[in-house]
Amino acid sequence: MISDTPRAADYIRQSLNLVLGSIMWLCSSLNLFFDSARSPADMSDSNDSLLVPFGAAFSIWLPIFVLCFIYAVLQALPRNRTEPVYRALGWWTAAGFAGVCLWGIVNAFAPMGNFWTPPFDLAQWGTAFVFVPTMLILVKAMVIATREKAKMTPFERNTIWVGISLIAGWS
Repeated sequence: MISDTPRAADYIRQSLNLVLGSIMWLCSSLNLFFDSARSPADMSDSNDSLLVPFGAAFSIWLPIFVLCFIYAVLQALPRNRTEPVYRALGWWTAAGFAGVCLWGIVNAFAPMGNFWTPPFDLAQWGTAFVFVPTMLILVKAMVIATREKAKMTPFERNTIWVGISLIAGWS
């Protein structure tokens, strides 16, 4: 049975999404504030793997961040506090946004080295250990958003569903 009565967990879910959805962009742009920080493009350009996109591909993050921020604001609105769609999505997106924030910090500051031999490349290992669970969490959020898409307004579909799908697809 779905309750229309707000619970403490609803306030926490909304707050986490608003804060983490807002600072994802900041955590992924630490190179703008710290000379010692790498940008995601710098990290990508230093990797010879064919699985890593070239630096310019990271420009897709601008619409992702904007759409996720809009979702975070929608999630935080009092009228959405007890809405089933927001309850179903909220913990998954908060966890995914936290993972993106952590990934941005690891990417910016973790030491680079050799992948398999000491000194280990903590930037790549850290990215893998943060990125894979974050991707799985965001894919779960995308599946929920896709399942609930028919219950969303056109604006919500064009922001929430598209934004979560983009961040899950890029991850």
